[in-house]
Amino acid sequence: MAMNPVSYKLKKGNNVNQIGFLAQEMAEIFPEACLIDDNGEGIGIDYSRLTSVLASALQAQQKQIESLKKAFVTIKK
Repeated sequence: MAMNPVSYKLKKGNNVNQIGFLAQEMAEIFPEACLIDDNGEGIGIDYSRLTSVLASALQAQQKQIESLKKAFVTIKK
């Protein structure tokens, strides 16, 4: 829930809107998925490393859904 998707424009580049996460914020949440500068600031994100984090979140959510389904069936009876 701490991951905050945003729309932004790169400081350098073609001024086209981008979508993703802010490296500075993600460095606080998942530093192992970020490029960190010498000052400890997030300067980039390796999005491929977030795949396992997102898959784990989906699995946890699915377990919760299944549990709620079982509870609903029990209450409905």
